[in-house]
Amino acid sequence: MGRFISWIVSLTIAGLLLGVIFAAGIFYYYGAGLPDYKTLASYEPPVVSRLYSSDGKVFAEYAHEKRIYVPLDVVPSHVRNAFLSAEDKNFYYHFGIDIPSIIAAAVTNVKRIGTSRRPVGASTITQQVAKNFLLTKISHMVSLERKIKEAILSLRIEKAYTKDYIFELYLNEVYLGSRSYGIAAAALNYFNKSLQELTIAEAAFFAALPKAPSRYHPKRNPKLTYARRNWVIDRMLIDGVITEAEAKQAKAEKIVLRKRNLSSVVKGNYFAEEVRRELIKSFGEKSVYQDGYVVRTTLDPRLQKIAEETLQDGLTTYDRNHGWRGVITHLSLNQGDTLGEGETALWVKPLEGVVQPAGMGEWQLAVVLGIDSGAVKIGFVDGSIGYITLSEMKWARRWINDEARGDVIRHPKQVLKVGDVILADVLYEKIKKEKPKKGEKSEKDDKEDIQESVLAMHKGKQAFKLCQIPAVSGAIVAMDPTTGRVLAMQGGYSFELSQFNRATQAMRQTGSAFKPFSYIAAFEKGLTPSTVLEDTPLAIDLGYGLGIWRPKNWDEKFKGPITIRRSFELSRNVAAIRMVHELVGMKNVVDVAKRFNVDRDMPVQLSGVLGASETTLLRLTAAYAMIANGGKLVAPSFFDHVQDRRGKTVLVNSYDLCEGCDSNDPNILPLLRDLRPQVTDPVSAYQMTSLLRGAVERGLGRTMKSIPHQVVVKSGTTNDYRDAWMMGYSPTLVLGVYVGFDTPRTLGRKHYGTKVSGPIFKNFMERALKDAAEVPFKMPKGVKLVRVNAFTGGKAQGGEPNTIYEAFRPGTEVTQAYNVPHWDGEHEQAGEDGGEHSGEGGGYPQNLYGSPFAPMPGSRATYPQTAPNNGGAAGEKPSPYRSSPRLPSNSGDVSGTGGLY
Repeated sequence: MGRFISWIVSLTIAGLLLGVIFAAGIFYYYGAGLPDYKTLASYEPPVVSRLYSSDGKVFAEYAHEKRIYVPLDVVPSHVRNAFLSAEDKNFYYHFGIDIPSIIAAAVTNVKRIGTSRRPVGASTITQQVAKNFLLTKISHMVSLERKIKEAILSLRIEKAYTKDYIFELYLNEVYLGSRSYGIAAAALNYFNKSLQELTIAEAAFFAALPKAPSRYHPKRNPKLTYARRNWVIDRMLIDGVITEAEAKQAKAEKIVLRKRNLSSVVKGNYFAEEVRRELIKSFGEKSVYQDGYVVRTTLDPRLQKIAEETLQDGLTTYDRNHGWRGVITHLSLNQGDTLGEGETALWVKPLEGVVQPAGMGEWQLAVVLGIDSGAVKIGFVDGSIGYITLSEMKWARRWINDEARGDVIRHPKQVLKVGDVILADVLYEKIKKEKPKKGEKSEKDDKEDIQESVLAMHKGKQAFKLCQIPAVSGAIVAMDPTTGRVLAMQGGYSFELSQFNRATQAMRQTGSAFKPFSYIAAFEKGLTPSTVLEDTPLAIDLGYGLGIWRPKNWDEKFKGPITIRRSFELSRNVAAIRMVHELVGMKNVVDVAKRFNVDRDMPVQLSGVLGASETTLLRLTAAYAMIANGGKLVAPSFFDHVQDRRGKTVLVNSYDLCEGCDSNDPNILPLLRDLRPQVTDPVSAYQMTSLLRGAVERGLGRTMKSIPHQVVVKSGTTNDYRDAWMMGYSPTLVLGVYVGFDTPRTLGRKHYGTKVSGPIFKNFMERALKDAAEVPFKMPKGVKLVRVNAFTGGKAQGGEPNTIYEAFRPGTEVTQAYNVPHWDGEHEQAGEDGGEHSGEGGGYPQNLYGSPFAPMPGSRATYPQTAPNNGGAAGEKPSPYRSSPRLPSNSGDVSGTGGLY
């Protein structure tokens, strides 16, 4: 007996030794070459990069994996307990491997041999950390080799790190579906909640997901999802981490998904995309999508909302004025299919199958169910019924081309038929309740608004209006004139419809919107707003075989002698061409265009005076900002600074240098130094602002006078009315608006910038400046104001009407009255469309020319002689900004043709 026991003991010891040797061999074999578990100490997971608007709200995110890293002590106890009960209840008691769970899993798997059921595992949270962090290249299928490697790494991890740190890694890495990595990101993406707001039921739902996130989804598999969630709740009750009452309440709670919608804060999709492009240029795409940058952008949510709404309204108005292009599709409905309402109506299912067109926004798809002489009956996907009255279809005359429409609409059948699928929007949902201000008419004073009520009805049903996604497009940019910070930008009608950004990517001719830079070149040369030009026929020989160029005014008429101020206010093309050709030199205009970054490659061609060269809306808006701020260079910026995940600032947009900011000496006061260079002198910039303001007071921008702030504007229209611009600014805000087709074609005859883009500009400025304090334009040092006649430019006499204070450089001011003919309000009439034209007068009177600067008809203008300076010819005023040799007045450096408007 003793020998038998001795034999058993020896055999047991030998077996244990063999087991130890075998285990050691396995650990040596599989442990060699495993990833270094020490990397977990410096683990930095891919983190979402976020864009914040200027008021501190997130409006865009960029990441391949949606993840928010949170410390364990931030995670509520009921969330932690849910995962422990579901995944590893013994986590805080084992050493990385749960032996009892392994034995239980082995017994279960033996019982499942020969069945189709998948083997179960017994992975601990530590093993899952090893798998998710260190063994990512190994298949996720259950395999003995992977389990062994997980076990080895788990033992190593448990020795190196605390339980809390391991659990923290797990909760931030676990995949929970919908591209959500980690519990914090999942809480936002599924329920739009913070971790602290999660209920026990929601925590249990998340704890149910790691096994199969796509399978346990409340919409795809509600029964399985609720069963799995309730199983987790039961486990929490068994483990004693919740009470029976809490378990009962949690099981009764419905899983209500609330998708996170960043656009509820502000949309700004075009803006966000521009920021994304700039970040990728600076850091690379991989870094932007995983390094968790915090970007404080320049976006002003209020102005962005106004920009989006005013541009869309303007494009929609233009589109409606050019006719109906047709329905989205047609459904073949029998007479019985159009009856009834509600989700069971026979027309609902066919309508559900119609693909929603991109760019429809909040509009709804509807199918025509019936037509009578007064209205069209329509049905929606939810089974509800509505009506579109004939009055709301009057605009829908058939589109023939951009300049012609079909017959006037007298019956709805001219537009629609039963089965047509259209876009509709609620009509007159509500009216303004505010009392009108003194002098303003109330909405009910307007015949069209009398139809408005709190809920517009027709035959007891909601009334709708017929909608159409515009074919025309455009862009709008709002900018701070001092810093160049882009406050709002909308690059098209809808980002969903087209991601092409017409503000930054569309190169277009500018028409007369370029003219301010030609006049700045004139002021730099010593000309003044009172300098008299000739608006007379001009013929320019373009060279051998190229023919003669005869620039025209919009009305093909001429006003004769005209001051620089009036030629600009009335946008006289020929006078501007003569000014540049005979007095300024096209090379100097090109130099100004380069300094203002309008066009860095502008050819030396006279047609450029009329905006024949191309640029983007963003560049042109920034150029106008440089005029507004007194000639300081600004570069458009979309963000103020960028910080990495640790809060370190890695990129800053600023022209300011802070001297002494890093000093520890309390006696040294920090000083911000402005490093922006001058692109033109402040006097020339102020003179240009004065001319632009004159266009509002007496010229083509008179429609903007109703804006209750000092605003200056310049419109632009290109050949064949293809592009329509409206540029301008107040002392605190610069705005640029562009409208045109992506494939250039005419907007329609007499569709000038003032008619097409002007209303958008005006709408925006009125809303943007509504509650802002009125600020005057700042006059720089070195300006001498002289009271002159606004039309003749001569020094005003006592009691003379139509006088203004004109800005001059000291020594260039007028000293006597001029007898130059002028065209005041009695002779000038703006076109009905408010277009980029005014003046219906005929030929100009041939009277005296009292100005010493006024040229006689047919002669070249001359100027007071000054001493030559810096190589300049007599009569020329040197400019410190030129980058090309000074040209003689008759240099003739011209060629080519250009826009006429």
